[in-house]
Amino acid sequence: HRVYYDNFKGMQNLLTKLIGRGYKRIGFITDLEDESRGGHFWIGSFLDYQFRKILAKDQIPILNFSVRETEMTPNDYAKTIDWIETNKPDVVLSFRDGFLKFFERSGYNVPKDFGYAALCINSDMKDCAGFIQNLEDIGSTTVDIIVERLYCNERGALPEPKITLIGGKFVEGSTIEGSTIEAKR
Repeated sequence: HRVYYDNFKGMQNLLTKLIGRGYKRIGFITDLEDESRGGHFWIGSFLDYQFRKILAKDQIPILNFSVRETEMTPNDYAKTIDWIETNKPDVVLSFRDGFLKFFERSGYNVPKDFGYAALCINSDMKDCAGFIQNLEDIGSTTVDIIVERLYCNERGALPEPKITLIGGKFVEGSTIEGSTIEAKR
């Protein structure tokens, strides 16, 4: 059995929330390590949403790195400036707030120049908008599954493991504009 955060639905919900706030040009910065750990649901969900809901003229290519945000070099971070200047996103999505801090150190005013939302909000990320993975629900659901298996006298590995996906929730923050924004470009 596995209990996991529903990355696909989390991304779809966040994109829907951002579109509802008036953002049109949504950029996504990802990396192979986090994508691999998450079953490639983040990138799959983003591409699905982009294909179905975002006009071709507003689609921004994904910026994909080979290492996690926490392991990037200054040169890796510098590549994001070219990506921002070339693609002019209204809002940027990434896993954590490392890029947000880099953009602010580089002189960008978030959310005035562009918004920012994180896909994996944690308690250290003060006032950053995005999605929080509901780790308490993941833990309690895991315990419920174990108790259920013990109660039913089920032991050992199942021939086909069950996967339970738990939703997250949107967290407001100062890194995105309110319910209505004017066209930025």
